[in-house]
This record gives sequence, C-alpha cells and structure tokens, in this order.
Amino acid sequence: MRNKILDLALAVGVAALPMTAATISVVPSSATATVGDTITADINISDVLDLYAFQFDVSFAPGVLSANTPTDGLFLNSGGFFSGFTDNAAGTITFIADSLVGLMPGISGAGTLARIQFTAVGPGTSPITIGNPVLLDSNLFDIAAITNGSTVTVSAIPEPGTVSFVLLGLAALVAVSSRCQITKS
Repeated sequence: MRNKILDLALAVGVAALPMTAATISVVPSSATATVGDTITADINISDVLDLYAFQFDVSFAPGVLSANTPTDGLFLNSGGFFSGFTDNAAGTITFIADSLVGLMPGISGAGTLARIQFTAVGPGTSPITIGNPVLLDSNLFDIAAITNGSTVTVSAIPEPGTVSFVLLGLAALVAVSSRCQITKS
C-alpha cells in the first residue's frame, strides 16, 4: 500500500510540474529581396532553461538562396561554436552546434544561437526551416523545442533594356503631354 501511495504522490508531483518547451525561431519570420541582395537570418531561442548544448540543421531553396557560413550568435558564448556543413546545391546547413564545457549551469532566457547571411540568387520563394533540433541541459537531458521558420520572397532584377525602355516610354509621355498643353494654349 505504501508503494502505491508513493507512486501516486510522485505521479501527481511530476504531472504538476510545468511542461515548457523552448522556441527556436528564424528571425525575421518573412522577408523580401531582389536577386543579388543579402538577407540576414538570426536563429533565436526563447523560453529556454539551463541550455548547455545545442545542435540543429537549416534548410532553404537552393535555386532562390545561397547560404554563407553561419556565425556564432553568442548565446552560449562558449568559444566552441561549430558552423556546420553548408551545401548550397542541396539547400542545407547541417550540424550547426555549440556547447559549454565543464561543470557549470546552462544558460536560461532568450538570445541568438547563430546568424546566417543568405544571398538571393534567383526569383521565387524559399522557406528557411530548422530541422533536427537537439537541446541539452547541464545534466545532458533533452530540452523540448518548438521551431518556427521563415519565408523569403525574391524578385528578379529588371533587365537593363527593360529599364531603358520604361524610361524612354515615360520621356515620350512627358513630351506628348507637353505638346498637348502647348496646343491647348
């Protein structure tokens, strides 16, 4: 009987603990650009408790965006940031990671895990998504995570001939408008 009461007390106690998940987000949540522009995406974390280590992947549309090497967002500020493996042909950055070292508590709160600069290489829409997130606390237990991605819409740059044609058309309209004004006077 005593074990059943203890089991019930533990079950009620564990059930009463708040189940919170950290959120990993790509910021900004949406962006627009033209071909040739650079877009900076921050990979931010919020509502995390005791973060000791992290790892995640990022994916994007390779015909629309090209990724530069990720840089440390300094949330853990460990000096051991690993920028992962960037494959622009596949549209992936795998194994972006960082970890504290030694016996110490993890970091709690919100901040930037990594920063990635993308170059807009073609017109279209590209999601930027976070995959395979692994968050560990200072006891190396998993921390639950929710991910939020981003969308980048890239438009084409008008051809130089198109711009010249539009300017020539506007000049012709101004000239015709001027003549109409003169003949009415």
